[in-house]
Amino acid sequence: MQAMIDLNPFGMTEMSRHREAELYALIAAYKSGIFDKNNIELINYEYLIKNTGPENMRSPVGSGY
Repeated sequence: MQAMIDLNPFGMTEMSRHREAELYALIAAYKSGIFDKNNIELINYEYLIKNTGPENMRSPVGSGY
């Protein structure tokens, strides 16, 4: 994660630290079995694009995020 460089001019600073914290939180939750207990399925962008279609996805930039 230390090699990540955020080129977006908007959003949080030091994004790689936030992503690393998210990763550790997901790993801890996975190890504790919380996803199985709550019937939660993790997906990635490839799955999302394949099943939703990019034409149905919108950028958060114009949404006031």
